[in-house]
Amino acid sequence: NQFFGDNSFLFSPLAPVQRRSEVTWSAHEGVRAILLPWLILKGNVGRYERSPSFYELFGDRGGILGNTNLEPEKGVTWDTGFRAEWKDNSPLPRISGEVVYYDRRAEDLIQFIQHSQGVSRAANIGMARVRGVEVTLQGTPGKILTVSGNYTYQQARDRSSVLYRRNKVLPNRPQHEGQVTAEVQVGRLKQTYALAFQGGSFLDRANLTPLQAKVV
Repeated sequence: NQFFGDNSFLFSPLAPVQRRSEVTWSAHEGVRAILLPWLILKGNVGRYERSPSFYELFGDRGGILGNTNLEPEKGVTWDTGFRAEWKDNSPLPRISGEVVYYDRRAEDLIQFIQHSQGVSRAANIGMARVRGVEVTLQGTPGKILTVSGNYTYQQARDRSSVLYRRNKVLPNRPQHEGQVTAEVQVGRLKQTYALAFQGGSFLDRANLTPLQAKVV
């Protein structure tokens, strides 16, 4: 990235540098095996690097402050799971579902953290591990109705070397999260209903400011 002209952020101590560049690389490999006509085993493993986004670098000058000193996030990730499908002589699956276990170990993890002033700022928090199980289901019980849902259970922990932060829950990473969606379509008319649940989490790295569970 490169800035031209006058620096428009002079009023802020978080003024961006004029020029910065970086090179990142990633590598991924996946396998897929058909165990039965209706059951598939799949898995993926890879090494990744993620450059900070513009939103993380510069924020919105409101409740989100930018951090132009962010380093790329990098780590190793893998997942494995099963997918089942029942087509019932139809081109699309009548019922399908997946169960996946995932594990991601990151260095310089980029995470938004809320500060005492009521604003959030992205920061590299060092070592972290995020692992969990995700379950998804989708079905078409009728010609006009489609129902889908997903549920995620995850453990997101700070693995940095700072003793009072080690094994703390990462900010804004709820342990339980799920959503159910129902879609009714008659001709060109479509109506969608969605219900989402997010378990409680924390706004800070010390886990002193809880964030209540919510349903929307």
